Formats: sequence, structure tokens, C-alpha cells
Amino acid sequence: MPGSVLGWAHTETQEMTKESDAVWFAPLGGLTANSPVEFKFTGGGWNDDQHVHGIGDVTTDDNRFGENNGNIEFTPAEDGTYKISFNILTKQVSAEKQ
Repeated sequence: MPGSVLGWAHTETQEMTKESDAVWFAPLGGLTANSPVEFKFTGGGWNDDQHVHGIGDVTTDDNRFGENNGNIEFTPAEDGTYKISFNILTKQVSAEKQ
């Protein structure tokens, strides 16, 4: 999950954890209230065949998510760590404060 918090390169620090056959997640720590962060979901690289997902490729009913230059932008309401989840089947993205 490359982005402004974990870095834009594709290294082990950006790898998500499998929660179920459909859902993968990553914790983003040290987030500041009302300070947006950006990220994308990828399959390990930037090529289209590696499943690059920006804001136009995901769904959410959470108004904390938005778009910035094609990236998924998340603006936390409170300081802290957030679990960002992505359902690879429904393309649903969500955030839960930890």
C-alpha cells in the first residue's frame, strides 16, 4: 500500500496483511486529525497488470475518503492509528480507528 505515510516505493513496509480470502488491511500509525494522507492499492508494482487501484477504482461510503491526483486520500477525524481495509472482490475501502 504505497503512499505518503509508508513511502511510494514497493517494499515490504507497504505490504498489506490478509484478513480473509477477500479482505486485506494495513495499519497506518501516527496520523494527525484533519491532515490528509494519500495512498494506492497495488499488486507490487506500478504497471496496470499489477492491479493498481486509485480512487476511481474503489468504493466507499465513508466521507473521510476522497481523491487527490488519482490517489485515495484519507483524512482522519482524530489523531492515532487507523486500520485501512480493502476488499479485493467488492473494491470497498474502509478505515477503523485502532
